[in-house]
Amino acid sequence: MTGKLFAAVAVLILGGAPAFAQMAGSNGPAVSPGGTNGAVQYNNSGAFGGSSITGLVKGNGTSAPSAATAGTDYAPATTGSSILKASAGGFANAVAGTDYVGPTTGSAIQKASSGGLTAATAGTDYGAPGTAETWTAGQSGGQFTPTISGSTFTCDFNQGNHCIIQLVHASCPCTIAAPSNLSSRVGITGVITIVQSSSGSDIASWNSVFKFANATAPTLSTAANAVDDFGFYARTSSAVDVGTFGLNFH
Repeated sequence: MTGKLFAAVAVLILGGAPAFAQMAGSNGPAVSPGGTNGAVQYNNSGAFGGSSITGLVKGNGTSAPSAATAGTDYAPATTGSSILKASAGGFANAVAGTDYVGPTTGSAIQKASSGGLTAATAGTDYGAPGTAETWTAGQSGGQFTPTISGSTFTCDFNQGNHCIIQLVHASCPCTIAAPSNLSSRVGITGVITIVQSSSGSDIASWNSVFKFANATAPTLSTAANAVDDFGFYARTSSAVDVGTFGLNFH
């Protein structure tokens, strides 16, 4: 009985005696492996070739496999615990102050410096708390617009010094509640602005924490989109003095 036998793929063994199975491209027994004991087997123009290699193996599909070169074909393993940076042929230790901002010690406020960080100076690089400072440029307090909750507006003194209340016709009469974070912001000054709705004639009442001259709150302007400005000073954690800056701005 005769027939054709076809070549099979060789099994590639990196160490020990090669163990593989291959049939010849025509009738006949398997050909002998190439190279010495433990060699990597590869197709060498239709026959087995053997290449003895230590380490990682590379190939290009046209020539015999060979040992890969660290730093050329792959990034070699590193040792130690240093921060690494990319380098020609692999990695190298990064340098603090050149390749990255090095860690600092102590509790001082830091500022950017050539090569990393350095301790900032109070009064020069920042305004120190509790220290008199002279400002050489205009300063502005943040302004914010609280969202109505039901029919109540609450100014949050942690958000800034200027609270802008936009009345909502469908929810008024409205209430201006005691400010949140008042106890931690005693001494704060600023402006509360109340803007009429586009319909006008909406009214708002003030929480008892707000104090007015002669204990009488001013009457809000009623014209559509009218703007009323009130200055305030948080005298204590339970008293915010309010005065009228101006009414009926348009």
